[in-house]
Amino acid sequence: MRRVHTVTVVLSTALWFTCAAYGQTQASSEPSLQAGRTAIQQRHYAEAIHLLEDGLKRFPADRTLKIELGRAYLYNRQDDRAMHLFREVLREEPSSRPIAWPN
Repeated sequence: MRRVHTVTVVLSTALWFTCAAYGQTQASSEPSLQAGRTAIQQRHYAEAIHLLEDGLKRFPADRTLKIELGRAYLYNRQDDRAMHLFREVLREEPSSRPIAWPN
């Protein structure tokens, strides 16, 4: 039961991050971001991870790419990697913290 709650909280947080970061993407990282989002929508999570990781290699400071990669990790059941990225985003930008963050 605790794992289901944790995954629900993590997915909700990922959605919040996605909405909060929308429009804050560097113009040059947009193709990687869109390709990754498309792969996620088509449920090609391994492909999305590959595309978004490549984008982050070129644009390591891009917060939106990190958040989308975190979402792809979640969908691909790589929760630890997702949480690592989400925590990294929070360290870099504490104002990204959602109002109801679990303790």
